[in-house]
Amino acid sequence: MDGENELQTRMVPSLIPFMDLANHARKSTNPGSVYFDVETDSVDLQLKSSVDSGTEIFIYYGARTNRKFFVHNGFVPEEVNPDDFYELRL
Repeated sequence: MDGENELQTRMVPSLIPFMDLANHARKSTNPGSVYFDVETDSVDLQLKSSVDSGTEIFIYYGARTNRKFFVHNGFVPEEVNPDDFYELRL
């Protein structure tokens, strides 16, 4: 609270649930990339080419382990992940 009756707000960047509707694909004919645009304070989904209405859109999250997928994206890919490994410290 700032003063007696004023609330002070703060903008916090966070994931947009709408982007969670896009599926992950390691290989796709038209993978999407997600960027945060600081100037417009918005999230942009960029595709390599135009798509027809009703076409499923995929996002490639990059090379990461299943652990990082789970922690950062809330899922683990169903297909075999060639970038998955486990670091065993001795």
